[in-house]
Amino acid sequence: MIELNVIITQIDLSKNQALTFAYLRYNNITELDVSKNVNLKSLGVDFTPMESIDLSTNVNLTGFNCGWSNMKSLDLSHTPNLTDLGIDDAPIQSIDLSANHKLNCFTCQKKSPGI
Repeated sequence: MIELNVIITQIDLSKNQALTFAYLRYNNITELDVSKNVNLKSLGVDFTPMESIDLSTNVNLTGFNCGWSNMKSLDLSHTPNLTDLGIDDAPIQSIDLSANHKLNCFTCQKKSPGI
């Protein structure tokens, strides 16, 4: 059995236009450009130091998780197909979900003090 412990600090997905799922959790990525990944359905950037992400071209996105990240703001107005959203313990202070009529799972939990 081979176990790899790789921490990614940057990644270019611009040429992976057929990409539908990207889970980049637990990496040290601070920026991610998914503007050319219009087929993306699910994206996980939880447990990363990312502070923002542009999802304006990702209209097919159905799942997004940025929990336990440094995400300070999130514009989801161009993600009308979003059904699952997790922003647990991210420093987002307000969020507008009025364009996300298909949303059926939303988690926004804050960890308890002292944990």
